[in-house]
Amino acid sequence: IHLYGLSYSVISLETEELLDVFNTLDDKIKDSPLGKELNQKLLSVQSSKIGKTIKPFTAITPTGLAFSNTYLKDTVYLLAFGATWCKPCRENLPELKHIYDKFKGKKFQFVFVNLDGNEKAWKNEIIQYRLKWINVTDEKKWDESAIVKDFGISAIPLYLIIDKSQKIVYNSIRSRNFEPEQME
Repeated sequence: IHLYGLSYSVISLETEELLDVFNTLDDKIKDSPLGKELNQKLLSVQSSKIGKTIKPFTAITPTGLAFSNTYLKDTVYLLAFGATWCKPCRENLPELKHIYDKFKGKKFQFVFVNLDGNEKAWKNEIIQYRLKWINVTDEKKWDESAIVKDFGISAIPLYLIIDKSQKIVYNSIRSRNFEPEQME
């Protein structure tokens, strides 16, 4: 029961603290299916911390072309994770568009990763909200997405800012509120 509760504490506690607690557990518990899942989640969240090099990923654009974040080497970019069913994701779009308009053309890019697996809704959202930045999806539902697992995403929206050296310099996961001023 404690292991199950611990798996939902990944957002609210520092991952170092959780890793310390996890490492004190009996090997039988750590090797259980839930133990392995928790360990993977902790390592994924750890890889998305400020100061870490961003993990490479590949996704599909609305026109069906492959996109990789490795194409953005030497570029500052905002990496946003959201879904069409996510109300806060939609509510944040005006501020995100403001940030995009303010910094586009200044060696800045914006990549929005859709995580709901609904291609029609995703494409309609791009058109409806006139989203001119790089829009991509891995065409998977949340619980099947490799991107969700690789980045340890347990809640959206999630925003990361990546610097020219591909290091994460901002991660919104610790914030309870949307902070466009801090992102800028």
